[in-house]
Amino acid sequence: MTSDIRNRTHEKKTRAHAKTTGKNSLVGAKATKLPSASKKSHRVIVLKAADLFPKGKSLTAFRYKLRDAKLHERIQLERDGVPYYVVTALGESLGTSVRDFQSLFRIPPATYKKKVATKDFFSGATGQSVVETMDLINKVEELLDPENPEVKDFDAAKWVGNWIRKPQPSLGGRQPDEIMDTPTGREQVLRLLGAIASGAYL
Repeated sequence: MTSDIRNRTHEKKTRAHAKTTGKNSLVGAKATKLPSASKKSHRVIVLKAADLFPKGKSLTAFRYKLRDAKLHERIQLERDGVPYYVVTALGESLGTSVRDFQSLFRIPPATYKKKVATKDFFSGATGQSVVETMDLINKVEELLDPENPEVKDFDAAKWVGNWIRKPQPSLGGRQPDEIMDTPTGREQVLRLLGAIASGAYL
């Protein structure tokens, strides 16, 4: 019985010693901390509109870049607006004069002149209309039959430039460019193009 008391007393002292020294004498090993999980930094690369559409490229390059843009790139473009050089290039590709282009996208002449002079971005409804117009051109190219020999000389941008200024019966006789300044209007125009390609509309 005396031996049991001594053993218990020794065991209590050993535990107390382990708490103060950080050692677990019962197993003869040091108390160590579990390794913490490594913290990996997930850095999100945010591209600005100027990065998505670098200056010096053709409008075709801009359109192809837009076609392949990832979701976060597209969102960033909508936030930043469209670089002035993309806007001017679009006007040239549509075959419109500067005045007609300003009227087409409802840009006040003074605003257009200032943004081009200061190399600014076209944001808001104007920027959205410019992007959606490039989407329209891309859509037309996607609908073309590559085996058709006439496709080689077909200018999708100029076709869109003419088509959006012609009254369309399915739009209640309105021109596509009259409703492209709103998200709903742009969606309707894209649907109309799809319907034309499928033969549902003539």
